[in-house]
Amino acid sequence: MRIFLNLLRTSLAGALASILLASPAQASPKVWEVSERSGEVSIDAGGVVAPAERGLVLNPGDVVETGEVGRAVIVRGAEYVILGPKSRIKISVPNAADQKTQIFQAFGSAEYKIEKKETVNFGVNTPYLAAVVKGTTFNVTVSDTGARVQVTEGKVEVSTLDGGASDLIVPGRIARVDAGDRQLLVVLGADAKTIRSPYPAEAGLETPSDASSEGMSNTTGRSSSSKVNPVGVFKPLTTGKQ
Repeated sequence: MRIFLNLLRTSLAGALASILLASPAQASPKVWEVSERSGEVSIDAGGVVAPAERGLVLNPGDVVETGEVGRAVIVRGAEYVILGPKSRIKISVPNAADQKTQIFQAFGSAEYKIEKKETVNFGVNTPYLAAVVKGTTFNVTVSDTGARVQVTEGKVEVSTLDGGASDLIVPGRIARVDAGDRQLLVVLGADAKTIRSPYPAEAGLETPSDASSEGMSNTTGRSSSSKVNPVGVFKPLTTGKQ
């Protein structure tokens, strides 16, 4: 696994360097596409499930899922997401008001590399927590027991789904929300703490149109036991320019 990830990062570094040297029109594509894949990787596009192929362009609403030994890399310019085995993400439809890019990660493990921007424009939703980034490298892991975010570089604001508990996560810290208590944000590492949302457990839990874990097809035969409405409340980072 480590060798595979190292090879992927080496390959991505070369590809990204070529992108950065390309013309401005080529350097800022607005779409995600499949860059690398191994093992069982499928794409669900509007209910039509097919094997993922390199170079395939992903549209909002498309679902990428890996099997028991499957791995995949999707890229958008200099940004990328590396999916581990038994993982599923969905490219959400950007909000019309702010065009914020969101990815819903239903389960599994994914490493995100997002470009630094002047304003917050990227968020990751899970059934248990939400994360907003300005430009960073971080990992999100989702299972039946909860979700966690670990930052490698930069800063990520992690919150409970109702937005009542949030904290800024930097390298050396891990944020976690457990399935048994979705109102409690647990921060591990430096300055370890727990932050409880002041809102009732049912507050703000409305099903979004593009990120229902129950409504997403499971192409690898794994049934999700998480029966929740995956909603994240995204808030701007309160720190200055990174």
